[in-house]
Amino acid sequence: MRKVVKISVSDLENMVKKVLKEQEYNEQLKRVGTKRVNIIKSKTKDKKTLKQGNVQPELSEEQWEEFVNGPEANVMVSLMTKTSRTKWEEIKKNQIDLAVATIEDFNKTYPEKKWNKVTCSNAGERTENIKREPVLYPVAPMIFPSNSAPSSDFFVDNYYKTTPYFKEQFKVDITDPIASQLELIKNVGEKPKAYLKSLSIDTSASRLPNGKSPDGKTYTFEELSKLRNESALKYIKSQLSYLGVLIDSNTVITQNYKGQNGDGTSGPEWKRGNDKSKYEKYKYLNVNLEVIINKPPSPGEDDGEDILTTKLYKVTFQRRTKGISIKIPLFTWIKKGKRQPKRRPSKDTCPSFD
Repeated sequence: MRKVVKISVSDLENMVKKVLKEQEYNEQLKRVGTKRVNIIKSKTKDKKTLKQGNVQPELSEEQWEEFVNGPEANVMVSLMTKTSRTKWEEIKKNQIDLAVATIEDFNKTYPEKKWNKVTCSNAGERTENIKREPVLYPVAPMIFPSNSAPSSDFFVDNYYKTTPYFKEQFKVDITDPIASQLELIKNVGEKPKAYLKSLSIDTSASRLPNGKSPDGKTYTFEELSKLRNESALKYIKSQLSYLGVLIDSNTVITQNYKGQNGDGTSGPEWKRGNDKSKYEKYKYLNVNLEVIINKPPSPGEDDGEDILTTKLYKVTFQRRTKGISIKIPLFTWIKKGKRQPKRRPSKDTCPSFD
């Protein structure tokens, strides 16, 4: 059987007052911040995005630097946030063509569109494979003769056959220097150690009359100069090939056997009784050649491709309606704790207890 307790109205009022007083003592309402609540959201009425590739500056390139840092950009920059302004500085530095085109487009469309927000942001990356510059190999320019006179006895008198002196001097001036360089070339596999880039041979006879040659013929000046030129060319090519110097259809070979007079001779006309030694210098052989040495490139210099990554940006113009929002306060209940002593319990001496 349930027990029924009867209380008066005044007793009930006293009990409620006591509970409320106890709650007021133990709990307290505290403000912890605010929260913005949108009443009407802002909306984008118009929008335009510019990025590299879909815009082209109209201004000449020599004026770009001054233009992007001048007053023409002031209105547009004033509509950017702090973050967008930082990004804008990157655009001016890394993609100035986009920056110029952006300012031009903004100033052209602003009077009609009334843009009120400008945003600068990243737009990904562009990756390109850039072919490296061709490897540059050392070129050795050489001349023959370099240690004797061009008028030396390089050919048999009145004939086109080369003399032992020709071969001896060619070895000293050309063959030995090339051979010493090729000895240093390692690890080129089946590729040639050297390549003949160019070869030019100039020959000429003097105006001294030609005599009968060892083969019984008497050659004209032009015939003899031409045969000597071809004889020199044949010998030089054979010696270079033996060393391993590649000669192919791309090698530029130039032959001139006409002399200064155009008929295979150089110098003045021969007159009977003149000193023959004065005509010797007009009989000559001059050889110029360029040899490319296949010196292995240093690491990073070899043919191939480099990957170039370019950071891309975009700039967006917007015209947005203004939204309406209010701030409301945020509260929370916190319990009130009991008063705690400021000092913690400790120990001390007390003579009265002794």
